[in-house]
Amino acid sequence: MPAKTFTTISCGLVVGLILALLSWGWAQQPKYGGTLTVVHGVDISHLDFHTAPGYESMWINENIHNGLVTLDKDLNVAPDVAKSWEGNPEGRIYTFHLHEGVKFHDGTDVDAEAVQWNKDKNVTVLTGPETTPMVGMINVSIPPFDDLRVRQAIGCYGTDRMEIVQKALLGLATPVVGMAAPGVKDYIDLRPLCPYNPEKARALLKEAGYGERNPLRFTLITNNEKAVFSNIAVLLKDQYKKLGVEVKVEVMDKVAWMTYMVGKNRCTWNQTVEDFLSLLTVHNNNYLVETTSSWNISCQGDKKVDEYFRGVKLAPTEAEQRRISAELQTYVAENMYWTVLSGSPHFKALRKHIKGFDYQAEFKFHAEKVWLEK
Repeated sequence: MPAKTFTTISCGLVVGLILALLSWGWAQQPKYGGTLTVVHGVDISHLDFHTAPGYESMWINENIHNGLVTLDKDLNVAPDVAKSWEGNPEGRIYTFHLHEGVKFHDGTDVDAEAVQWNKDKNVTVLTGPETTPMVGMINVSIPPFDDLRVRQAIGCYGTDRMEIVQKALLGLATPVVGMAAPGVKDYIDLRPLCPYNPEKARALLKEAGYGERNPLRFTLITNNEKAVFSNIAVLLKDQYKKLGVEVKVEVMDKVAWMTYMVGKNRCTWNQTVEDFLSLLTVHNNNYLVETTSSWNISCQGDKKVDEYFRGVKLAPTEAEQRRISAELQTYVAENMYWTVLSGSPHFKALRKHIKGFDYQAEFKFHAEKVWLEK
């Protein structure tokens, strides 16, 4: 083929390619309108992602609401409501410059005053003694947890309580092994009974007949009252996976969950995560423990537990009451009738112009002496 002809054909191909690319580019110009349907793996409970379980609610909210900043496609921090920002040399104070004309859903301005009303120095966060137990309760009446070795493997040596406190409770609680949280009268520290020891947990499971060829499998249920419940459930699932245990996590609404605790499905579950009522004393929750109670949460049938409770209630002196209470807590922990993970912190936010408010954790809201400094 003559060189001139080849050059002509090559130029024609290049021109044709350029025209094709330009045509493709013109065809990709945005055309607005229509309906886009996005499918997620599961339905969401509601749009308050602070309490709704599952990432799906967060993904939807991220497409409804804006923050000061966002993430770009490469996961770099990018402007959103704030168009720019800078920090002081120590990195402790940041100044954000906001886009103008941005509105909240009700039409009010997203301005500096609105933003400052939130990170507000006139608000005091109150907390107090840990009186509420966060539990990973085990149903001891049916397999596999009718076997003490399995209960100890899962609820004792196979549970990393410190990881749960640090990751799910932001380090704001105390790891707990006994029946009561540290703020409860007569509380004793029983953590030495259950140090995190996955090797010992695996050995107990092997002794009970579980292993690689016959892995322990069970379902862990919780409810959607608080997002922290499902977070803890997932952490436990991951911890148990290290033992060769396969766990399915089910999150249900609170009413459905209650049927498994005290309703028609009572004592048919394996393990559950929740926080229980605040306690004044250890024996304050006897209605959740004694064998004859319909609220016997772990479904245990050990009459010796009832004897201990009777002894605590009838003790002639406070010293004798504390002694029997300590024996009760130790006995319940040794038998893993209760699997407590940590305390469950409780907070209240109080503006500085509110005076005379007495904080009393979760027991009672006192407003009798409250007055406003205005």
